[in-house]
Amino acid sequence: MTIALYGGSTSAEVITEQMLECAGRAGEISRIAGPAARLAWFGWMSSFSHAASSPALFALLVDLERELLTMRHACARMEGEFLRLGLELRLAAARYAAAERKALSSVAGAGSALPGGAPGLLAYLLRLAIHRPAGIQGTATAIGGLGSLLVPEPLAPVAQSNPGLLVEGTAWALDTVVPPPPILTEAARKEAGPSPSTLGGLLDLQAQAARGPGAFLVTRVDGPDGPTWVLTVPSTNMEGGSAWGLHRLADALNGNAATVAPAAVNALRAAGAKDGDPVLLNGHSQGGRHALNLAGSELLRRHFEVRGAFTAGAPAGKQAVPAGVKVLSLEDADDTVPGMDGRVEAPVGRDRILVRSASEATPDHQGDPGFFGYEHRIGTYQVIAAEAQERPEVTDVMLAWKLGGTATTYRVATTPMKILPRVPRLPSLPLSPASRAAARGRAAGMRAGRR
Repeated sequence: MTIALYGGSTSAEVITEQMLECAGRAGEISRIAGPAARLAWFGWMSSFSHAASSPALFALLVDLERELLTMRHACARMEGEFLRLGLELRLAAARYAAAERKALSSVAGAGSALPGGAPGLLAYLLRLAIHRPAGIQGTATAIGGLGSLLVPEPLAPVAQSNPGLLVEGTAWALDTVVPPPPILTEAARKEAGPSPSTLGGLLDLQAQAARGPGAFLVTRVDGPDGPTWVLTVPSTNMEGGSAWGLHRLADALNGNAATVAPAAVNALRAAGAKDGDPVLLNGHSQGGRHALNLAGSELLRRHFEVRGAFTAGAPAGKQAVPAGVKVLSLEDADDTVPGMDGRVEAPVGRDRILVRSASEATPDHQGDPGFFGYEHRIGTYQVIAAEAQERPEVTDVMLAWKLGGTATTYRVATTPMKILPRVPRLPSLPLSPASRAAARGRAAGMRAGRR
């Protein structure tokens, strides 16, 4: 298995910055070279009138004139060459950036060229049912979760038993998705967990957070510079009573952190994190998209220093993150989930690295493939992580995260807040003048009777 790495010190952002900086310097040299030589030339020419009375000085000036003329021609050539060099560097920078965009625009599987949010999720699930026969049963369940209005009649029983996404209106109004309920957190409970000092350890935390109905994992790493906290967000969970179902996935794809950020702050505080402490956000699949959404959350950033985010198999291509947040994402070329948000290209740069398998990652094909297939499982990303761990760009990111030290893990259970359904108001009917008069008479009679 081979991997391709995009971003970091080899990204177009860094390389083109260097090229454009060199182009700017070349332009400065070309602008200075010609005028400097011409000024020197005219300065020496003005000295000839003062040297006419001294033949020796005049001969010296003639020699200097010859040297200056040679220098002037050399500077003129330098001016042209550096001007050409600057233009070539700018053209090369544009081509380099275009080549990187083209390399990143190939989205594998069913997720290519889809809109975001609930419409993209519905279209994605329909494509998934066509392209992945092994997942048809799970796909039917998920589509049923979109509501009986959005599925064929044979899937109506599935829709009734899997509320999933709550959609108002008709199939043509998929953008009006009712936000999922807020997440309630419970007390933090200490449990055994792996060290997050390696990519494999972070992936193990992702698998651990997904157990049961899903829960936040908060890992405290005590290093030489003080504690660093790793907040692991669970992936999509279809168990009853889970806060991380398809409704939360649609919210994640819309880039919304409003229902997750307060719970994330509560989970960190429940484990003992203090305001201003550094935090790394960690997540697989839906949890990875939530991790990036949280990286830009004003609420979370108001209380903690968001140092970075690590994602695996996440539909993270359309979610921007604030400058200075170091992001590392893993993708398998055969995993359809990273393309779920319909992104055209994955964003990479100085602080954002994407590691994608360039050939089959030989995932473990034992047991249940799950809803999204074997390629989406944590075991597949462990193979990719093992290859990526020693790459210099990845090592630099891991050092910036400062995850070396003694690790202590806490589980913070989550449940969705129960919201009572609103009783619809009956529309008021227009009354005729006679009906209004009769109603006023009945009201007057009732008031008289109360006296």
